[in-house]
Amino acid sequence: MLPYYISNTFKTLLRIHFINKYFSRIVRKNTRSYMRGYEKAKKQLGLDFLAELNIDISKLHIRCNPNLDEFLDRTNFNLKYSLRQFVISRLLGCTYYSLNKVLLKAIEDGKPINYSLPYEYIIKLEQKGFKVNKFSSLTLWRILILLEFLRGIKEAIFYIFRNIFYKIKKVDIKKVDAYFLSQNPNIFPTKFQRELNCQCFNYFGKKFFKQKYILFAHGINIRNKKLDHNVNIEFQRYPFGYLSSWLKILELIYFLFIQIIYFPINIFSSKLVSTILLSELFFAKVCSLQNKKFLAKSYLFDNSYIFRPLWTFIAEKKRSEIIYYFYSTNCLSIKNKAGISSLVSYHYRNLNWPNYVFWNKYQEKVFKKFFEKPYSISISGPLCINNTDLKENFKLPRRTISVFNITPVRNSFYKTLGLTDEYYIPKNCISFIKDIVTICEKNNITLCFKSKRGITKSTHPSYVKYINSISNKANVLIIQDKTSPYDLIKKTDISIAMPFTSTPHYSKVLKKPSCYYDSSGFINKNHKGAQGVEIIVGLSQLNSWVLKQINF
Repeated sequence: MLPYYISNTFKTLLRIHFINKYFSRIVRKNTRSYMRGYEKAKKQLGLDFLAELNIDISKLHIRCNPNLDEFLDRTNFNLKYSLRQFVISRLLGCTYYSLNKVLLKAIEDGKPINYSLPYEYIIKLEQKGFKVNKFSSLTLWRILILLEFLRGIKEAIFYIFRNIFYKIKKVDIKKVDAYFLSQNPNIFPTKFQRELNCQCFNYFGKKFFKQKYILFAHGINIRNKKLDHNVNIEFQRYPFGYLSSWLKILELIYFLFIQIIYFPINIFSSKLVSTILLSELFFAKVCSLQNKKFLAKSYLFDNSYIFRPLWTFIAEKKRSEIIYYFYSTNCLSIKNKAGISSLVSYHYRNLNWPNYVFWNKYQEKVFKKFFEKPYSISISGPLCINNTDLKENFKLPRRTISVFNITPVRNSFYKTLGLTDEYYIPKNCISFIKDIVTICEKNNITLCFKSKRGITKSTHPSYVKYINSISNKANVLIIQDKTSPYDLIKKTDISIAMPFTSTPHYSKVLKKPSCYYDSSGFINKNHKGAQGVEIIVGLSQLNSWVLKQINF
């Protein structure tokens, strides 16, 4: 089978009733297989089996033709790293039909795997004891390459037509100071605040404070905003903009034509840059043709990115600053009370960005060993991507606690993630809140509860039921998930967070008391991942801590 992101292209077919009914039945059947496979893997192989396998796979070198186009060859581009990143983003990082699901199903039914896999993945899986239908999987791999190539043609043609349209309309190309590559619209404020308040946007914008005019851009199709008299933030579909020269547009068309003509040769000569990475190669070519002055001074990528776009290597050479920043500390490992640490995800095992921004030295130490040189590192302090402050007329009682948790997901989703610890499960997430509610009711304290993410279809039903049951309590206030945790902590007396969310680091900046609370006793109290924040275990200890801090 192919990853879901490919098959999702044909989702319009699901509007036909009998097709929808047929595939829904298959999905339910497969889901039961994944869950049974998870339980079998847990008992026979251990919870860390899939995580370790994913890490091993993410290190594999995918064989390909190393010949590069001249404009890429003169940069720091490393084909080995880029191919690894791209393939794991498509196969391991695919949310709906990932390799994890395929493996769990294979563990359950013992049948050969039929999934789009490069030869190197097949060999590794067979070494780990899986049966793989090589012919089928390699055929599907070729089909995936073809579909990626066709997707690249489609995106290239759209870009060319849009470029021609804007050229004919004589739309001016604007000079961008910083371009934010993020899928979260909450990162963009309604006004420009020059004081540093842990907001990601303000932190990266401070270097432009002295300019007479500042333009920030992003790729989310939302309304443009005027943040200040001289500060605008605008939607720009492409980070590198459009070309202003007809000759360059013609050169780009010729470049695409050559890639299409040579496709039959390239696919069988394993020239994966020109086939599976066609879209990336095309936009790298655009960036190489773009005038340096029309590239942004800074391009900002958050740590949700697995794959580094090829065009960034060109932009880096043209003196644009390419920055990879962390907006959370919850991507770090957990150590249980037995002293066993969870593994750092495969997600961070093949990073080759030129500039990294960390919150602190501890976070730098954890990830630094996975980086390809050369790179530079800077320390930012805590960064928050939610900019929405509480309303000015929002009043809180005298004794208040801000509470931050992790939202548990349905078992059918959680069990396919291949996590090494069963910690962020409904039982622990609910008991975390329940204990704090008990203490607040007993001591006449108001609880301001903000979830990391809102309620969605993937949220576990038992958790949704519990949150609904406490939402009408007199001493419980449910705060919107898009609210700035910094602003909420600022307006409350103390804060409590589930390990190891980011919010206690905002409390440190604000000099407000905070702690991590582990209701289950799972976490090792001496784990360095707490980064100096006290870990409280059990209802009795939490009650003592709350009364001591709130009555101080």
